[in-house]
Parts: sequence; structure tokens; C-alpha cells
Amino acid sequence: MGLKQGGIVYFGIFSKEDPQYVLLKETSEEVEEDTFWLEERNSYKSYYDKQEILDLFEDEFDMICCKESYSLDFGHSEEHYHGDFEIMMRKR
Repeated sequence: MGLKQGGIVYFGIFSKEDPQYVLLKETSEEVEEDTFWLEERNSYKSYYDKQEILDLFEDEFDMICCKESYSLDFGHSEEHYHGDFEIMMRKR
């Protein structure tokens, strides 16, 4: 990763706790493990579990914070819920 020592990485991603993940697993074909093509959005959507992401960064990063949430989204279309988490880490 091109981040300098002491640099901070932050990201928010959908978790496998998202209700849409369960629905897509039952009704859609995965293009890769836990990744689906959404025709109506002309885009891919991937889902992760927290440990999967932490394992990717464990050798070079220290955790600053991690927040898991389940929240109501009423910003577009019909109201619906999302499962997600946000992670902030500092490169050693």
C-alpha cells in the first residue's frame, strides 16, 4: 500500500449483516464471493465481515477505531436498513 508510515486509512463498507446481503445471497448470482452485480445501479456491491478486513491490515497497521452499525437509510428510494462498519487505522 502506498500510505506512508504514520499515515491513516479510513473506510466504511457494507457488512454481511446488511439485509440486502441476505436477500442477494438467496436471489442473485455472485460474480465473486460475496459480490453481486446490481443491474439497476449498473454497479457491483460487495459485503465483508469485520475480521476479514482486519486480517488484511494486521501486519502493517494499528487499529485506531472500528464502529459497527445497523442503521435506517431514508436518503433514497424506500426506507431500508444497512449493516456496515467503519474502520480507521494507522500505518506502523
